[in-house]
Amino acid sequence: MGPLPTLCNKFVELLEILKDSNPSKRDDVVLLVQDMLEVVTRDMMVNEIREVVELVNSSKDTGRQLFANTDSKPSIVFPPAVTAQWEEQIRRLYLLLTVKESAIDVPTNLEAQRRISFFANSLFMDMPRAPRVRKMLSFRFGS
Repeated sequence: MGPLPTLCNKFVELLEILKDSNPSKRDDVVLLVQDMLEVVTRDMMVNEIREVVELVNSSKDTGRQLFANTDSKPSIVFPPAVTAQWEEQIRRLYLLLTVKESAIDVPTNLEAQRRISFFANSLFMDMPRAPRVRKMLSFRFGS
């Protein structure tokens, strides 16, 4: 498995723990963050940033975990302060990473693809403000 799927799997594990907000899982969070940093620094970085590599290597030499508590100041605050916005963002990010959409649902007809694309883009267009009803011109017709 390549580094990007590995990093994605670690991130999904972290999100699952963050969704639960179980204080007993703090050590798992520390290990996951360390694993994610290791995947990035060892497998993904082409031009290494010297400070990051030295930080990772120094933590291995001393035998101390990189994101573990030092004295009375925690390096990772877990569980985080949970708000409605926090829960919504975690849930959305989890769904983005875990829900696999299939290409079966995309129509093969080019005209259908064009129409769907136009409709989807129109949802995010800047629309001009409508004038107030008092300022609109009235019209009548007879039948």
